This record gives sequence, C-alpha cells and structure tokens, in this order.
Amino acid sequence: MGKMLGGSSSSGGGGVQMWTYANRYNLSEGKGGESLREFEEMMRETDLDQQMEISVTEEGTRITLEGEVLFGSGSAGLTQQGCEVLDGIETVIGAADAPVRIEGHTDDLPIHSEAYPSNWELSTARAVNVLRYLIEERATPPERLSAEGFSDTRPRVPNDSEKNRAKNRRVSFVLLGCVI
Repeated sequence: MGKMLGGSSSSGGGGVQMWTYANRYNLSEGKGGESLREFEEMMRETDLDQQMEISVTEEGTRITLEGEVLFGSGSAGLTQQGCEVLDGIETVIGAADAPVRIEGHTDDLPIHSEAYPSNWELSTARAVNVLRYLIEERATPPERLSAEGFSDTRPRVPNDSEKNRAKNRRVSFVLLGCVI
C-alpha cells in the first residue's frame, strides 16, 4: 500500500464519504491561495502572525496556532478572538476542499481540574471544540474533519521555559494532501 500524499473525494457504498489519495490539492492556485493570503493578512493586522506558523509536510499543509490565540489558560472554551480566527481559517479549509485533521497539544505542566483531569483531556477537548465550532457555526462538512488530542507527547520545542511552553500549547490544522 502506498503513502497517502494527496487526494480527492468520492462517494463510496452506503453513502459513506471516501477519500482516495491520488492527486494533491494545490492551495496556492485559485480561491485557495487567495483565502490563505487573506487569512495571513488578517493575522498580521491583528498582530497574531507571530503566534502562527504555516508549513508543508509530507502529509499536507499544516497551520499551527499557539493556544492563547484560541483559548484562555487551562480552558477548552473558545474566546471571541478564537472564534474570529477560526472564521478566517474556515475560509482556507473551505477553499482547500481537503480532509482536515485538527490536533490539540499541551505543554508538559500537569493540569489538575475537575473538567480536565490531565493534559490528555484538555488537548482533546480543545481539538473537539474547534471541530464543533467549524461544523456548527461555519457549516464545514463534518465528514471532512477529525480531531485528535496529543497532550504533551509531541512538543515543538523543549519545555524548558515559559516561552517554549507557550509554543507547545497549540492547535494544528493539517489539510491532508494539500500543498501551498
């Protein structure tokens, strides 16, 4: 079985949406590129561009936002600013027409709250709340979205300072098979 590098959708048996990986989406062309440029400009205008990273991996385009852009400390509830940023991201997701994996990540400081007994619950709740917002408020097709929580198991940088911990508290949107 080959690597899953790009794709297109088709309807499989029983009305189930199936994704096949034969072609790559190219986000830099047409509406997708325009949406991405508009989103980047919105982030610059609101001084949030330093808390965002866009990269291309083997899986596709990854848009990563530091957690404080979307959530309050120790919370999975979206802030008003977070909703506005998600509105901008949805224009990119919508234009890409690719499956999207939403990943929640935390730093290595343990959380001990009734709502979130560990960083596993917090990271997963953040990813799921982003997914629900995109479905319920932005009408993103649910069959294109998935959510995963990784706790502190995939740090971007060592958790050896508050600045680095802030970089590890994040949500990533992986537009599978989509390149910029």
